[in-house]
Parts: sequence; C-alpha cells; structure tokens
Amino acid sequence: MRKSLAALAVVCVVACGSKPKPGAKKPVAAPKKAPPARGSGNVTTAAPSTDVEKADASDNAPREYAFDPAKTLPPVSGASQYRALGKPRVVRFGIHAWAGWAPLVLANGGAKPRKVWRDGKGQDFQVELVVVNEAVAMSKAFASGELHASWGSADMLPLLLTQYQRDPRTMPRVVQQVDWSNGGDGIVVRDAIKSVADLRGKSIVLPQSSPAQYFLADTLLDAGLQPGDVSLVFQRDAAQATATFLGDKKHAALVTWSPEIAAVTRPGLGTKVLATTQSANKLIAHLWYARADFARDNPELVEGLVRGILDATESMRSDEPRLAAAKLLDQVFGLPTGAGAAMMSEVHWTNFAANREFFLDANNPFGFERTYGAALQLFRALRVVDAMPSFQQLADVAVLRRLAKEPIYASQRNLYESRFTPIASIEDDGGAIVKAVRVRFAARSSSPDAAYDPDLDATLEHVAALAKLLPGAKVLATGHTDASLKGSADEAAAKELSLARATEVRDAIVAKYELDPDRFVLAGAGWDTPADPGEPSNHAKNRRVELRVVRDADRKP
Repeated sequence: MRKSLAALAVVCVVACGSKPKPGAKKPVAAPKKAPPARGSGNVTTAAPSTDVEKADASDNAPREYAFDPAKTLPPVSGASQYRALGKPRVVRFGIHAWAGWAPLVLANGGAKPRKVWRDGKGQDFQVELVVVNEAVAMSKAFASGELHASWGSADMLPLLLTQYQRDPRTMPRVVQQVDWSNGGDGIVVRDAIKSVADLRGKSIVLPQSSPAQYFLADTLLDAGLQPGDVSLVFQRDAAQATATFLGDKKHAALVTWSPEIAAVTRPGLGTKVLATTQSANKLIAHLWYARADFARDNPELVEGLVRGILDATESMRSDEPRLAAAKLLDQVFGLPTGAGAAMMSEVHWTNFAANREFFLDANNPFGFERTYGAALQLFRALRVVDAMPSFQQLADVAVLRRLAKEPIYASQRNLYESRFTPIASIEDDGGAIVKAVRVRFAARSSSPDAAYDPDLDATLEHVAALAKLLPGAKVLATGHTDASLKGSADEAAAKELSLARATEVRDAIVAKYELDPDRFVLAGAGWDTPADPGEPSNHAKNRRVELRVVRDADRKP
C-alpha cells in the first residue's frame, strides 16, 4: 500500500539540528562579554537579579512522579477475554526478530514453555514466546487475547493504541523497558544518495506501524526536511519492506532494523547505510506491555516476568550468558549462525536502574513521558492519530516501585550515556512541524553549564547545525524561570532572569558556531509557562531555555 504524507498540510520545517557524533565533547562556555543583542527585542546587558528562585542544588536529582497508578490507569471491568493460561500456567508473550529480546529468550531457554519461572508469590509458571514480526498481526493477536503480553516501542504506542483503546480490557499496561536501540535501526539508501537532504521527493519503503516511521520523521526533521517532503511506501513487516526495496530501484531508501539491515547492504547491491540509531541512542525505546485484564487478574505473573527479564539482563554482563543468548536468538528467529551475536552489539539492554529512571524519574529527559509524548505529538501533527491516553494512563509502575525497595535491584546503576539531545516538544503550528529542544539551568543561574546539563553541548550543536542548513531561518530562544518564589519575588525580575538565560544561550552558540546574532529572536517568559502544567512545582524542569529553528521570520517565541 502506497501512502504519502505530502497531503497532510505540513508546510515548513521546524527542527533541531543534526545529531552529534559519538564521543565526549568539550563543554561550551558562554563568552565573558555578550555581543550586542541585535534582533532580540528588549535585552538588558545588566546582570539579572537572581533572587527570584530558591537556591537549591539538589532539585536536579531524580524526582519520582507523584501519580498513583491505581488512580491513573483506566479501570478494567467485565469478564476477561484472554486465552486461558491452563495448567501449568503458560503466559503467551509476543516478540519480534530483534536482539533486545535476548534477556527474555535467555531467561526462557528458547521459545518453548519448558523452563519454570517464579511469579511474585513464588509460584511456578511458564512462558511461550510467540514470534510475530508483523505489527498489525501482532496487535490483532493481542487484542483478541491470543497474546497476554507483547512487544512494542514507546514511539509505536500511539499507532497501536488506535486499536487497543477500543476495549478497556486490551489497553496496554506498560511495565518494563527492555532496551535502547543502539544502531539496530537505520536508513539504507541507494549509492547515489549522499545525504538525508537528497531524499527530498524520493520514495521510501518502511514497515507499517513500526519504529521506522518515527525514526525516519526525526531524521528528516534534523536534516531540514518535513515528513511530507518524501513519499512513503508502507509494507506489512520488515521482510516485505526489504523485498520491495530490493525489487524496485525507484525506491531510494529503506527504513528498517537488524537483521534486515545486513541483508539489504550485502556487497553488489549498490546500497549503503545512511543513518542509524547509534548517533541517536536514546530515541527508540523498546518495551513490553500486558493486556489490562491480564494484568488485573495476574499481577504476580507480571511481577515474575519483570524479575526474570531483569535478572537475565544483569547476568548478560558475563560472557557465557551472552554467548548462550546469541545462540538462542539464532534458533528462535531462524537466523544464520552468528547473526544473533552481531545483532546484540546494536542494542543496549536496560537494567533495573535504567528502568527506574525511564518510568519513575520526572526529571529524566529521556524517560517514558518524553519518548511516548514526542511520538504522540509528531503523529498528531501529521494527522495520523487523534486523542490518545497520557503516559500516566499507560505506565504501570507498581512492580518497579516494589523492586526499588530490594537491595539487589536498588544497588544497580545506569551507566549508559546518551548521544542524543532530548526533544522538549513537537508541535503543530498552523501546518508546520515545530521541534523544540531544551537547555536546563541551575537555580539562580543565567549561564549554561555542561556540568549541570550534560546534554548542553549536543543541544547547541543541534541548533547550530540546523540553522546552517536553513540560512534564512530564525532561531527562537525562550527563557524560563521556576516559580519557587512566586508571590514574594518580583515578576519583572523573573522575566529579566529568563531573558538573560536566552541571551547567554544565544551567545554560546554565536561564539562557538559563528552564527549571526541577528538570526536569533529572544524572549523571557519568567515563570508564566511551566514545562509541565500538570506539575508546575517541578522547578528543575521549569528552569530552561527552549530553542526552535523556524523558517517563518515573523514567528514569535
């Protein structure tokens, strides 16, 4: 089925810049003396007052969400409609050919229900892994009750929910992240394509309802293109997309994942890899979810699955379990010998510490709220989806909160570093897709500091790169303060501090990347616009500068 997003009224580009290269970078320091604030509105050169925020060095620490899953998760009523577990109890778990499932495959000893698991009450159960590579077929099996739990990614959820939310019993309860894609997703092109910009007007093949759709859109935006600038050809799964791409050279690109990437870039095919998630390693978050009625009836089984996968993930830090998992991947997915081992280098499995940050930490810029929310905003802007549940209505964090009290899990640390600037928002502004990124600030400070915001350098590079791709574009920089002293501090001083933050971010970009300061439009919003209106007291989120690159020169922040 051939589709195009060109008719979706997407008119102009707004995006952050190209993704940074792996490796540490030298922190960006703001110039000691700011250049003249040309083209930036009412900018003061005097030092701003800093007594509009409480001095609190600890509020950038992890901050657990306040929501209670018992109240935010949609209620489930009526008789359950999933396949009976039987005796012994067997959980049917849908997976697809992807190395992120290695811990689950290892924990189960393969696909068949042979190994005995322990549930949250210490009772026995078994797991049958059902390989379903086609997203539509998988979602139908899940909705019908043939699968009790299944595969997905945070960005896929808005597409899958179109079917799932028809019945409260099939609403997904997202309980665990299994991995970050670390090079396993990619864009393969013909040799004639030299850059992402060359894809304008071209035909691109991709599997439907998959992470490929979000990864492609994000890559296009980062290159100064809109999703509507290309023609999309959707196929039912990755294998069919590969066959379509190889079978007709009119298609310029294929968006897919391993092991298909290796199959489509064999010598002699005239193809190459243009981009992968190795440079956007916290963009695609793979996870699993259970049916709401299954989770309601069997919370101890959900806990047993989470524990088993986490324990296998931790064991795979050793060579012997990793080798065993690689061999099992070959068997379960029917891959050539050694293919599983090659795929395993392209994912990063998430341990308990990473899951705790992903689901529970409200200050994590790479958490479930951001990954799901950014995809939801994008697909809404593209008119692909409409009303959808919030992340609190999907995330069932009860098991993670329980495990956080156990030393064996609480002692784990997340050592995985990001090579991707987190997205603050994706907006539909009169037909334009607006992608914003964010610089975070310490309390009472107007200076961008990489020690406080580790993503600072990558963020500024993103903005500068896209601004250079679009010479006529403007950079909108809007500063914000927290409201910790609202009611006692001077509101004008808050706006002054927020404007000073925007000014210093501009100055840092101008100094390092030699952009014309006249291309910036600055504003200071003070404490008027909290980052999360539902939680305005999260001061670490509110102290920020949001940056957008826009073609519309008359656009205001």
